[in-house]
Amino acid sequence: MRSIYKLLNYFIACLLLAGCTTFGTPPTSQLPTQSWAKRQAQLIQLSTWKSMGSVGIKTPDSAWSATFNWQQQFSNYQLQLFAPLGVGSLSLTGNDKTVKLITSKGEHYQAATTQALLQERTGWYLPVELLRYWVLGIPAPQWPAKLVFDSQHRLSKLVQQGWHIEYQTYKIVGQFELPSLLILQNDYFKIRISIKQWSL
Repeated sequence: MRSIYKLLNYFIACLLLAGCTTFGTPPTSQLPTQSWAKRQAQLIQLSTWKSMGSVGIKTPDSAWSATFNWQQQFSNYQLQLFAPLGVGSLSLTGNDKTVKLITSKGEHYQAATTQALLQERTGWYLPVELLRYWVLGIPAPQWPAKLVFDSQHRLSKLVQQGWHIEYQTYKIVGQFELPSLLILQNDYFKIRISIKQWSL
């Protein structure tokens, strides 16, 4: 049981995407400048995508690193986390009705929502439903947010649901500009996510 808590804590930290508070200005876009309203309207329509990258996590007590593979198709998703040094791997799959967690040791867990599953196994509440929007560079709809933009009308800072998100760099993916480095932070987590590859 200690192993699943160790993996879940590791996995949770990766999900939460927290980070530092001071960063450089994102590079100038090579695409035509768009208004924020147009950019947001386009990005929120991205319902099917894949991303791969790495994550570094810090808490007051520990620090980790891992690679991840995230596949999103409308409300269905699969998030795989591969940890170094023999920690193992986790696979989280879910939709609007159910969520399943599978560890590299074959342990299976299921709940109605991601929040319920993680809270049941760890006692933590996590805003997982917001993350699919944050990684696209937009705030999650239906929740209030504070936004700061760069000179290209891209989101550079976001404060939502108690999280402070910094968008340090973007990359061109087809006709879109998508985040390639996210730094987010709350009172407990400080995490850096580097997205190496996007597939739309």
